[in-house]
Order: sequence, then C-alpha cells, then structure tokens
Amino acid sequence: MWVPKKIAFVFNSAVDNQQALHQVFSTAINNQASLTLISIFNPSILSFKLSDDFTPVEELEDNLKVLQKQALEDSQRHNPELDWDKIDVTFTVLAGDPDLETVKEVIRGNYDLLIKTVDNQGLLKRVFGREDMRLLRNTPCPVWLVQSQGLKSANAHSRKILAAVDVNALYKDDEMEVRRELNLKILETAYSLAISESTDLHVVSAWSAPFENSLASGFIREPAEKIEEYVTEIERTCQRNFDQLMARLEERFGAETQHYLNPKTALIKGSPDTVITQQAQDIGADLVVMGTVARRGIAGLVMGNTAESILDRLGQSVIAIKPTGFVSPVKL
Repeated sequence: MWVPKKIAFVFNSAVDNQQALHQVFSTAINNQASLTLISIFNPSILSFKLSDDFTPVEELEDNLKVLQKQALEDSQRHNPELDWDKIDVTFTVLAGDPDLETVKEVIRGNYDLLIKTVDNQGLLKRVFGREDMRLLRNTPCPVWLVQSQGLKSANAHSRKILAAVDVNALYKDDEMEVRRELNLKILETAYSLAISESTDLHVVSAWSAPFENSLASGFIREPAEKIEEYVTEIERTCQRNFDQLMARLEERFGAETQHYLNPKTALIKGSPDTVITQQAQDIGADLVVMGTVARRGIAGLVMGNTAESILDRLGQSVIAIKPTGFVSPVKL
C-alpha cells in the first residue's frame, strides 16, 4: 500500500494556503509522516538594488521562514485540532526558479508526496497555473494540487475521491503493461487515502470504439449490425479489463478492505476529458486521482493531450501519478 512518509509542501505567501495546510496536516498525521515546508524566491530580484538598505539574502530567507511558521500558527489558532507539534516539521528556503527548484528539492530529499495550493492566477486563466503544470510534468513523486476552497478535514466523512483509470485495450503490448501498472498505482493511492481519511471512493474509466463513426459513413459504409458487433466487443473487452483490475485490487488489499471501501465503479462511453470531468462534477468529488504520463524511461516526455485536457477542465483538487520508472528531465 502507498504510504507517504516524507511530505513536501510548497508554501506560497501570495495565495491562501489554509485549505492545503488542512490537508497536509491530515495526511501527515494519518501516515505518521514528516513534513518539509518549502519557500522559494527568485534571486534575480536582488540584482535590482533599490536602496542602500535593501534586504540582504540572509534576512530575506529568515523572513520567509517566519512567514511559514506564522502560517502554521494561524491555521492552529483558527482550527485548534491542527496541533503541529505532533508532526516533525522542517522549514526550508530555496533560491531560483520556483518549479525547477521544487523538483530538485523533491529529488534531493526523495520525497513521497508533494503538496501545493493551486496557482490559478496566471494570464492563461487556467484552473491550474503554468507552474502547476510544470510540476505535474517533471516531479517524479505524486503531486497533490489543492484547491484553495473546499471541504475541511473535519468534514472528511462527506468527501469523495474519484480515481480515473484507463482500461482501453487498443495499445501495443508494452504500453498496455505500463498502463495496467499505472492503473494499479492510481488505485493504490486512492485506496490508501480513502482508508486513512474515511472517504467515499469512485473508480471511473472512459471507453470508446475507434473509427465507429467513420465505419458508418464515407467510403467504408459497413453494415449497421457489423458496426454494432464491433462496438459491443470493444465494450466487453474494456469491461473485462475493468473487472480484472478491480479483482487485482481486492487480491492486494483483501476482501475485507474491499467490502469496507465498497468503491463505486463506472465504465462510461465517451472521451476521457468529458467523462472524467463530468463524473467528478456529478458525484461532487473533492479530489481526482489520475495518471499523467503513460510511458516509462523517456526523460522530458510531456503529459499526453488527454491528461492536459482533463486538467484544464477540472475544478477539483488533483493527485497526479507517474508510472514506475518515470525519469524526470530535471537534473541536480
């Protein structure tokens, strides 16, 4: 079972971190994990000496650590259940490009999980900002992007997690194996969180029959019964893959855990970006767990169009999972 023991949290004084700090505290306590709070400043601003008493680097670092500690104190003052003394907390300040230095720190520290408040104030007006997307592409460990507004941990019993998996079968054998493995990692993460935080769990996959519309029009014009037979066979294959995936999870976690979680499953025809975002909205999901890269060992491989499209449309917090063997293009 996936159990994060080293958690890194990116502290950004320009946004409201309180919701993310709630989640950080809950996850660290539930998993008995250590926590590192990271602040990053761009040293290029120091090249512009505005006055003789411009704040030196050492003082700037100290001020950022004070802000980190103040944020924890504020969260505890408003929510007494957040007793930060129960967690091993380290405060770190880094200098450089924010997303690049964050990824380097994750690699150096061998963290199990990176958590950050969503940055959606960029010029693109995307749900997830440019820095968020870079972290999703390059960070080797799971990345949890938390919306600044949402349910607090105290309401965990009413929360819902949606795990998005891909059970389509029309891939090459080597890629199929990577996708099966990634599906398992997605579900192990979702199961672990659902157990530790007592949340409802939904597992969703989208399926489609390639060229279905083309077969009924143009130069091909296959008979309707043949097209229906083809589509039905694709659906049966996807359903069989879905059932096998859930059976593997029951083997791994045990029938008792499966019965306790009682995950709701749905195999829905349609494009993944439409199906996943619509299902997340329909069930009132607070968190979506999904994969972002479907191939191993290719340094710098960006997320596929499908993952990017889903992330552009989601309004929920997201945990993004990489396949085993993913190589970050960022080097120390």
